[in-house]
Amino acid sequence: MWDCAPFVGVGPASFFMTPAQVAAAANLGPARARQDGPYLNEFRGIDAPVFNYLDSGLVIVGTSRCLPDVLWNQMDVYQSKPIDVLRAMEKANGPALRIFDTIVFAKLGLQLTGFYVFATNEAYDPSSDDPDNRTLSAWAQVAQDMNLKELAGHIQNAPAF
Repeated sequence: MWDCAPFVGVGPASFFMTPAQVAAAANLGPARARQDGPYLNEFRGIDAPVFNYLDSGLVIVGTSRCLPDVLWNQMDVYQSKPIDVLRAMEKANGPALRIFDTIVFAKLGLQLTGFYVFATNEAYDPSSDDPDNRTLSAWAQVAQDMNLKELAGHIQNAPAF
């Protein structure tokens, strides 16, 4: 189970763990890693989280709909209706931000893509013929602050859900 705890971690992976600690805690096996700017990114396949590290340790955990049992506040993020996820997070966070096509719930340390279709101004419908590209990323405060600072010129208010 991959329970997202704001600014703490996801499932057994806590922020600021080393790659070896994450691998042992999550029992996921070997990873492919690549450096991307200041981040070391670990990939283990489409049905596993992506782990991103700074020198301080784990700072971002990325998930997709291919990963089962991704929970936030006892809600299965990918099995629930996208509009219900957006509304629940908005209720807990307050108004969200938008950076390009990403919804940012800064007070929760969570970022969602694919849950809302900005071209049509509506929540994604999993029963549609459109590809399901939903992702949820949980961020440590230090990484979120870096991201928001770097993209400050692109931040907008997200629509109310």
